[in-house]
Amino acid sequence: MRLCAFFLRPVLAAAFLGCSLRVSAQEPAQAAEPNSELRVVPSPSDRLIVAVRAYQASRPSEAQALLAGLVNDTSYAEPALRQTARIYLAEVLFRQGDQDAARRMFERVLTEDPRYRIDPFKHPPDVCAFFETIRAYIQPKQPPPPTPDSSSPPLPSVAYVGFGIYQLTHNRRRMGTAMLATQTIAGVLSAATFSTLLDGRSFPAGEGERVETLRSIQWASTSVFWSTWAWSVIDAGRHWKATAVPIPAGSAIPGGLVPAGLQLQVSGRFH
Repeated sequence: MRLCAFFLRPVLAAAFLGCSLRVSAQEPAQAAEPNSELRVVPSPSDRLIVAVRAYQASRPSEAQALLAGLVNDTSYAEPALRQTARIYLAEVLFRQGDQDAARRMFERVLTEDPRYRIDPFKHPPDVCAFFETIRAYIQPKQPPPPTPDSSSPPLPSVAYVGFGIYQLTHNRRRMGTAMLATQTIAGVLSAATFSTLLDGRSFPAGEGERVETLRSIQWASTSVFWSTWAWSVIDAGRHWKATAVPIPAGSAIPGGLVPAGLQLQVSGRFH
């Protein structure tokens, strides 16, 4: 009996030790089971990375499903990431030949952000060109804003009178005086010689040279008269255009305000 007990004791001890090891190995597994239910949920950026990798790995159906889920997911609020997902989803649809769906997706992008730009280093040229085509009819070119009328107003009537009247009333006295004197003298001389020629239509014989001289004076004085008048009008027009100053609507002027929608231009050198 003692001999049997001596041989059975190591066997029983080994069996007991094995049972203990199995129990201790099962306890961590049982303790880990509740923690295995707490799975890590991927972030939207991680989901976008996975979708892009699937697209780059020539798995368009998988990429389309992942991107569509990301675009339609309302549980996160990241406009920039959602726009990027829309761009990639439109690219996948475009590559699969569904241009209508790609167009609608690009329209959604541009509706939310009219200034959105595709990165040409991340997307192929044909997709970028298609996107810009959508932009062209979503945002038609606006006509340039109307520019203020820079033309000078019509000349005042005094500018057409001549005799340097415009120049004298606009503080250009030297030129006005010269025009006044020249045109007056030329006009008086032209009228006098014309009257002399008209009254003495039957000159005595031998005064032909005198008649020719009077005619030359009359023609010369008449030319000087009208040339001075034309010079006065042209000079008045140039001066008026150079000194006309626009008055914006709502600006204070003597006598009140310029009504809204009305723009006046006046010469800045009236005296």
